[in-house]
Amino acid sequence: MLEDTLKHLQNAAHEAAGHMTADLRNSALEHGWHPDVVANMSVRFDKNEFKVHVHPDFEARAQAHEYGTQDSRPTAVIRNFDANNSHRDSLNKSVTKHIKGL
Repeated sequence: MLEDTLKHLQNAAHEAAGHMTADLRNSALEHGWHPDVVANMSVRFDKNEFKVHVHPDFEARAQAHEYGTQDSRPTAVIRNFDANNSHRDSLNKSVTKHIKGL
């Protein structure tokens, strides 16, 4: 029973990460991030926490969008996402969905 519960919770967390990825990407696009950078970033559930991952080939460009450059203003998309607790709603919905079968 415990193994099934843990499996359901892991599935819920990974599903929530997918929803959070969509939210993060939408925010980045709204703030003018280049679509190539946006397509190469995601939210992952790793070691019991959600983390934003950017493919190594796009990290420098993501940093430029996030923190700004001499020619562009910072957007703080990732920092705002990390600080925003509203993505907990995604996790709560996924957990509720996955544990109904227990």
